[in-house]
Amino acid sequence: AGVETVLSGFGRLREVQVGLDGALYVTTSNRDGRGRPRSGDDKVLRLL
Repeated sequence: AGVETVLSGFGRLREVQVGLDGALYVTTSNRDGRGRPRSGDDKVLRLL
């Protein structure tokens, strides 16, 4: 068995769902009071 890093550099990964289109959707959140939130910190990532 091995480990593969697929997502990095996006901050905290919060929620993961499979969409109706079969893609994997991941939300990120960096606005939890730690550090300084910047514009564009929170994202919805679509993985095919």
